[in-house]
Amino acid sequence: MTIRTIREDSTCPLWPKFQARIVEDIPYPRYRIRVTDSSRAGGSYSIRHGAVNFLESNDPPFDDNVRARLTTYLIESRNAGEEWPLVTRNLIKVAEEESPLSSELRAERLLCYMRTIVDGDLEPVPLFAPDVWPAALAHSESTTVTELNQLLEQLASQGLVQLPPSQTDTCEPTITAKGNEHIRSVMAPDPQEDFI
Repeated sequence: MTIRTIREDSTCPLWPKFQARIVEDIPYPRYRIRVTDSSRAGGSYSIRHGAVNFLESNDPPFDDNVRARLTTYLIESRNAGEEWPLVTRNLIKVAEEESPLSSELRAERLLCYMRTIVDGDLEPVPLFAPDVWPAALAHSESTTVTELNQLLEQLASQGLVQLPPSQTDTCEPTITAKGNEHIRSVMAPDPQEDFI
């Protein structure tokens, strides 16, 4: 029999400055923590207690760039159908060795995430709303709002988004028709996959 407890206002183990919900399933608490509703981690995940201790034990504090690469792994695992991807100490060590995503790929991931926020075309994207920007950081492997703005400028220079005339740190960009076309081409299934 599984006994479930939910702690609503908990700290995200991967991103301690952000809130998440912790789901404790007996007998799992001895082995891992299940985290749900962590927008900064891009969704739900599991993390072993040893991994939490490893993240908390580093002095100076653990590098946010490594946390961002772990977040990319979590998002990709969920996209591949894994409901509760697991963070282990070994995975953290792999993330320390991995190279970050290129700025082009990070900008593309941000653009695709922005499309999920709005229903219609040519609507301003409330990218810096309190419940949106942590997930935007997660999906673009960014660690700061400054990085998000740099990615937006990169997308604007390619004509994929339009920035308001008076851009601030919390602007609401609009995905252009060219940007929507680009998203469709990126998200379209590869016709060769049917033959593999």
